Amino acid sequence: KNKKNKKNKKNKKTVTMSLEKAQSEARALVQEFVHLGDISEAVACVQELQFPRYHHVVVRVVVETAASTTSRPTHEGLAQLLAALHEKALLTPGDLVGGFEAVLEQLDDLEVDVPFATQHVGQLLSAALRLKVVPINFLSRLSSGEYASALSSARRSQLCSQVGDSLDDF
Repeated sequence: KNKKNKKNKKNKKTVTMSLEKAQSEARALVQEFVHLGDISEAVACVQELQFPRYHHVVVRVVVETAASTTSRPTHEGLAQLLAALHEKALLTPGDLVGGFEAVLEQLDDLEVDVPFATQHVGQLLSAALRLKVVPINFLSRLSSGEYASALSSARRSQLCSQVGDSLDDF
């Protein structure tokens, strides 16, 4: 029994370390992508990670990066990266929704530290919707509170209005 408990503790630690490694690797590859803009290199890096159950972490890091970046071309590039990863079947719809939702759940707090984070995430979400990376029903589910239920109604309304207006322009 003691050996079994030690083994279970070791397995839990390995999973935690793997998640930490995935987060670290995701941050590094997204930062490299932002600086170099090389989609094929970023896709290759995700393929090399071999952490399919943590691919939602890549999406979360992309959304966090967009939240703290004022450059619309960077938001478009990040959306194109998500599209390329989705096209290569490296990101599932669940990864995409989960990654966006993880950041949206914290957007009220993030806005305190990163002014205009909602606007920046909205630009990325708009681009992702235009590229058909995120399902179009994401916006209605976000608006209804089905997604990101912790997000304040004012912030939710601001985000949905911005994304809706952006899509109308498209």
